[in-house]
Amino acid sequence: MFTPEELTTRFDFCVPEAKWLSDLTGVRNDLEAVARICERVQNDARNFKFEPGVNVMAMMDERMLAADLVCAAIVRFMRTHGTGVRSGIPSSWVDDLPIDLRSAHTYFKNLRDKFIAHSVNPLEDNQVFAWVKGYGTLGAQVTRVDSSPGRYLPGSGDAGLLGRLTNTLLARISQEIDAESARLLGIARSLSIDEVCKRGSKELPIPEPTKHAGSGRTPFKE
Repeated sequence: MFTPEELTTRFDFCVPEAKWLSDLTGVRNDLEAVARICERVQNDARNFKFEPGVNVMAMMDERMLAADLVCAAIVRFMRTHGTGVRSGIPSSWVDDLPIDLRSAHTYFKNLRDKFIAHSVNPLEDNQVFAWVKGYGTLGAQVTRVDSSPGRYLPGSGDAGLLGRLTNTLLARISQEIDAESARLLGIARSLSIDEVCKRGSKELPIPEPTKHAGSGRTPFKE
């Protein structure tokens, strides 16, 4: 049983020097979500087989859902490289990747920029078809006109590549978080206990999406 003196309490330490650790934690959270999606899509893809007794329409629905999940994962992956209220993954980290993963990064960035987030390339060029009944015979006629919902469908291959890229960056993130935590521990220990404790132990309120961005988050300050 712990005595009162042995119990530990956490105190706010959002000093300016801690901003990078805070940002890294948010980036890691996004990358872990991407890794989960990629693993799920790869596992589910084992069931995407045209076999006797398979409900083809249900399977195609699952295949479309997998594509939707990959698109969502790509968007969440790329937000870890952007700027805003937090710093993203440094470009130097991408430069340090093996050549195949650097190419994968460029591929997913283009896919996000030119297809998923914006309709600016031929992948958005849905083909229109005229259906003809009795083709090649007298009395043939056009019965209807419709369009294909699209020709490009991200799948388990994209999920596998994105997962590998994500896990490689996650390893780098973990190393950086360990280093930052150790650095900040030194800063915290350089202060008196009174200086640390006077910051208070109150947790930040969860921001409300309906309010202005950043609501509920206090600035990193002395």
